[in-house]
Amino acid sequence: MADNYVTSVGTGGSTFASDDISSVQYPRVKTSWGVDGVAVDTSGTNPFPTSKNATIFQFSTNNTSTVQLAAAASFAGTIETALDQPCISLLLTSDQPITLTVKQYIDIGGTRAVPDIVFYIGAGLGFSRSFTLNGNYVQVTATNTGASTTTTFSLNTAYGDLGDSESGGVQPVIELPLVLTGASAQTVVVNNILNPTSGTTGLSVAGYRAASVQVISTGTGGTFIFEQSNDNTNWVALPIFNAALVTGVPITAAITATSSTIIYTFPLRCVYLRLRIATTITGGSIQAFTRIGTDPWTASAQLVASNTAANLAATVSGTVTATVTGGTTLPVTPTQTFTNSAATTNATSTKASAGTVWSVVATNVNAAARYLKMYNKASAPTVGTDVPVLTITLPASQSVTIHGGSNGIRFGTGIAWALTTGSADSDTAAVAVNEIKVAIAYT
Repeated sequence: MADNYVTSVGTGGSTFASDDISSVQYPRVKTSWGVDGVAVDTSGTNPFPTSKNATIFQFSTNNTSTVQLAAAASFAGTIETALDQPCISLLLTSDQPITLTVKQYIDIGGTRAVPDIVFYIGAGLGFSRSFTLNGNYVQVTATNTGASTTTTFSLNTAYGDLGDSESGGVQPVIELPLVLTGASAQTVVVNNILNPTSGTTGLSVAGYRAASVQVISTGTGGTFIFEQSNDNTNWVALPIFNAALVTGVPITAAITATSSTIIYTFPLRCVYLRLRIATTITGGSIQAFTRIGTDPWTASAQLVASNTAANLAATVSGTVTATVTGGTTLPVTPTQTFTNSAATTNATSTKASAGTVWSVVATNVNAAARYLKMYNKASAPTVGTDVPVLTITLPASQSVTIHGGSNGIRFGTGIAWALTTGSADSDTAAVAVNEIKVAIAYT
């Protein structure tokens, strides 16, 4: 018997696809899927939805837009199902700052919500992020927090599955920093100017560990203060540090506005953060540019203090020396040198005769490792030709302290040093200006 069969033979019946197997017609079925009243044919571009579609992502038309947004205008996507999609992928470009919000719901009506996920994206920075969904239904909104209409706004949303986890069962995750461009030209007393739109709302920093805030000021009067809270209602001063200083002294008082572009860094151990104008800014205005990350904060210098009201100073009469191995005497106070890197190898002669290094403190703010090379030489070293007697690795964005101990590190000819970007003795690549600070205590 042949494949296929006809209903109502002789009366113009319809032909149905089938497969003849041992004189039995088995229907051939074309799979379609969709909600009630909708049938979507399964194809390469419309695969049958399952909870494990591997690396196939489903493009969302409901939460995707290229319509340009006027200042303060918003795009609000449509609540749609994500029941079969464990992950969301977001791509955004915009020449204006955008607040992007992923709203998740338990029901299609949006009456039972789970916490929103909010991203603040600076103008022209672009955004790319994928993460696991917790809600059953999703809606994506985008608000233009800039001062002008966008000209390059494009938001793309897709759903799918994350890649396989590593052998230990841990899902690979890259945590991007939160980058914020605060509202411009701020002068009046408000509760928070970190957000793209200033106001009373504290910035949620739960899960983040450190922050860097650049305050650009044209003001000549007025004050601002960094504050922290765990309930978003009661606020206390947040200790911060001027990134240009290596004193290690935290700032907790209100800061007087001056014409400056200072970067403040600090660890985060709170749920909410704000930068509040305490008294009206005069003579100009201020604006905050913020980076908040999950990487730990490292101080450029450590502050040492007494645990009593008195300090650690003591008055000693007479000549004080300490005898060390070999009969050498150690003065009470070594000579200190402090150097901020130039855009060179910083070849330096610290002492043109024999001496002892008691400690070295070096800070590297670059995102890559740098190298401090010590030479036993009575003049500045010829970098790349002279061979260092000690090479100290300065890890990315960290400080290194070398203690000479009770005997110190002896240099029989002289104390000299240099900075390079490579570890090889022959390396001559110069470091950048202001990226490394070196403090040496010697006799």
